[in-house]
Amino acid sequence: MATPFKHPYCNRVLRAPEGMKNVTDLALFVGGGRCISAHKLSFRERISALVFGTVWLDLISGDSQPPCRVTVQRNYFEKPKKP
Repeated sequence: MATPFKHPYCNRVLRAPEGMKNVTDLALFVGGGRCISAHKLSFRERISALVFGTVWLDLISGDSQPPCRVTVQRNYFEKPKKP
């Protein structure tokens, strides 16, 4: 399971619901109508993503899914440099 980590832009932490298994605290940046978290993949997960190209997103939110985005880039908060 990708592990969430506290990045330099974090300004809030969502605490894991008491008693829920496989759920950890989630460090976020909250602002501009967005909540952004970062997650590290283990070596095995990186190989799996490379080979199979699949990443799953699991949200605990009831019977619907809020708008979300999964992206892979070094730093979400820095815009890519133009060539």
